[in-house]
Amino acid sequence: MGADYTGYMISVADNSSTLLSGKLPAEYRTVYLLLSTGTDFSTGYTEYAMTQSGRTWIWTGDLGSGQHFTFATQLPGAPG
Repeated sequence: MGADYTGYMISVADNSSTLLSGKLPAEYRTVYLLLSTGTDFSTGYTEYAMTQSGRTWIWTGDLGSGQHFTFATQLPGAPG
């Protein structure tokens, strides 16, 4: 059985970063971290709002063995 990770931090550069790769596309208000036990997120997921610190979005929390993650944001003008 795999390990669980407590107090794990995931960070990603925002779209204004000077990095050429490894950053998010343009975000609108908030970036969300989506966690799922399935690789394609079709069996459901848990959504967490990330915190912006300078040009980086950060999430700190617990990851279980076998969890997968991706990022999401609301499009401008989309219903909340």
